[in-house]
Amino acid sequence: MAILPRLVALYEREGFSISSGLDASLSGTRHSEFTFLFDDTDSLTGALGIALKEVYFLECLLGGAYRPKRVFGVGSSFGWSSLAMALLLPDSKHAVLELGDEAFTNEWIGRVNTMATREGLPLTVVQGASPVDTAATVWDHLDGGVDLAFIDGPHNPDQVKADVAAVLPFLTPPGAILLHDVIAFNLVAAVREIIAETGLMGRMLHATPSGLAVLHGPDWPEEARLACRCFGANRWAPVMLDHFRDQPADFTLGSELL
Repeated sequence: MAILPRLVALYEREGFSISSGLDASLSGTRHSEFTFLFDDTDSLTGALGIALKEVYFLECLLGGAYRPKRVFGVGSSFGWSSLAMALLLPDSKHAVLELGDEAFTNEWIGRVNTMATREGLPLTVVQGASPVDTAATVWDHLDGGVDLAFIDGPHNPDQVKADVAAVLPFLTPPGAILLHDVIAFNLVAAVREIIAETGLMGRMLHATPSGLAVLHGPDWPEEARLACRCFGANRWAPVMLDHFRDQPADFTLGSELL
């Protein structure tokens, strides 16, 4: 289910342009792989949207029989991942927490909600913070349960652990939690701690530019697991990465999560 043209068109109808997925080997920087929002003159955001390849991963994960009905998110910024998820799951309920502590993200809370309404998408961006507002948001907008969570808030170990701990009581089988920027922000150790403490299974998506991680229980469907293996959650991805580039001393792939 290819939603990218429709997703880009949502922003173009608002008068904005999107740049996403520019190859790092051509641009000289890995940041070009992620999503930038432009007006007529310049880039508007420092909080970049998920990469083009990560949108494709979501399409592979959610485009078949695996159709979570209640989707919770932490972090919306200008709505790129939130709207992508809503386009992929238009029959599900979506609620995303956004702190909105700066003028840009604060403005986009209302703008994304307006865009979703115009498109007929069941998405609500709620101004609030995880973990303190997680429970109220889930009860108010998702009937007290979460089938899939996408966490893309502040990228530090304590925050990620707190975000997962807040949503975990609401996660219903066969639920899963997607964590953005795990490898990019050296959060692998924190994810290992979460796995050890919760008993969840973990998968590192080495083929995603941010190094997404997926946490799930033993009943997660095979179709969803296959989508993860397609994006580097397999034993050979770390081997190939080691083969093609020197690994910095402070950089770990966490292949033992597989």
